Amino acid sequence: MDYMRIYKLTEEDFDRIIDAAGGKRLSNDDSRESQINADYLLDDGIIELKFVEEEGLKKQERQRKLADIFKEQFPGKPVVVLDPKLLGEKGRSDYHRAMSTPIKTHIKKAAKQLKQASQEHEGKTKVVVLVNAGYGSLYHEEFKEIAVRCSTNDTKQIDCLIVGGIYFYSDKFDSYVLCPFEEVPINLDRRFGSFDKLNEHWGNFLNNFMTSAIVLDREVQPDRLPVLEMDFELDGVKCVRPAPPIGKPSKFWVNGRPRKNSTGITKCPPVGIIFPKLDKENWGKFKEIMPHDTKLKDSYKEWLAFADEQTHKNDEEFKPFVNVEVNYDKFRKQYSGDEVFFEQLCIYATDVFQDQVRKLMESAMSQAETHIILPEYILLAVEEIGQDKANDLSSIYHVRQSLGQQKIDAILKNKQLFFEYGLALAASYAVKHRVSIVMYERDQTYMWQ
Repeated sequence: MDYMRIYKLTEEDFDRIIDAAGGKRLSNDDSRESQINADYLLDDGIIELKFVEEEGLKKQERQRKLADIFKEQFPGKPVVVLDPKLLGEKGRSDYHRAMSTPIKTHIKKAAKQLKQASQEHEGKTKVVVLVNAGYGSLYHEEFKEIAVRCSTNDTKQIDCLIVGGIYFYSDKFDSYVLCPFEEVPINLDRRFGSFDKLNEHWGNFLNNFMTSAIVLDREVQPDRLPVLEMDFELDGVKCVRPAPPIGKPSKFWVNGRPRKNSTGITKCPPVGIIFPKLDKENWGKFKEIMPHDTKLKDSYKEWLAFADEQTHKNDEEFKPFVNVEVNYDKFRKQYSGDEVFFEQLCIYATDVFQDQVRKLMESAMSQAETHIILPEYILLAVEEIGQDKANDLSSIYHVRQSLGQQKIDAILKNKQLFFEYGLALAASYAVKHRVSIVMYERDQTYMWQ
């Protein structure tokens, strides 16, 4: 299933809105003007229309600026979310400055055009209509905030700013379109009295526009995709600008709107290196039926040294070395033959491990829904980011607590593991540390939903 596309708003469309409101173009052909000029006259206002069509986040220079801002705020994270609300005051200011260039360019040009036009139309309110027609990585409130800042800081030639846009969101089944059109007075002494009328005709146009918005012939009509997630990677850090949540929960996608999984993982990878753990009694029983197996060594002390050596040699972050207790009597119920090999002990230990991991995963509990104090557990904390599970970050902790006291040891932090994989690994660490409970918390603030 592919994304639906809709027509792009054009300047000819806005011509019709102005005409319906009783206004007119200052010139039918701007290219023949001997000097810069504004676009429209409407009652008490001179209007300059600007479409911001450039997707600013595709510029490499801007990507570098944003990456530096967020890496400084979140050092050590392999994936960062480009949300200015996560930054301090200075960081937010730097973010808006970095994202403002396409908007600032349009505002400055509009100011010059309005200044020139006002010389021939004295007493008219100078109005900029700024429409977001392609800067999808800026949500409307951010777009508006930057536009207002540019209008007030960069020029005194603007009396009124109107910020609009057509924001199209889709999950390939449900589609939503938001069409804000907001007046922001810049010069309180020069209000634009015809805004309500213009806003009414903007709404009338959009009602007709949306009934025929779906593109039928992409080669003839200019079209646009919905607002999608954007990301880029610099210096080993992936920066993600999530698409905003759309509408309400989907009735079609009953298990949540679909997320892709570019990791390529379709089944659980190995989450442990398994080794049979034998106490002295069981070691002795196995030694009797396997007297010549060199892996069991000649003495129990040597066996313990060998097991310890294997632990230090093979332990990995995503595949911890797990000693699994093997009981001779239980083993013999599965392997009753006369000849027994050390590899069979390893296979048996792996079967026991897999059974324990499966049970821990099935019984794992959400921390948000658990209201009792547990003395010990393994906690999986997952930050689920955007439309791709490859962005998700997992941390695993060993938690011990009692009334008034809590000890938390980080096992691993901020690793690119999605929930299901992370849960299996957390269960593996629970087996390793002889912990009987796995808890989880899922931060879905920035997840596609």
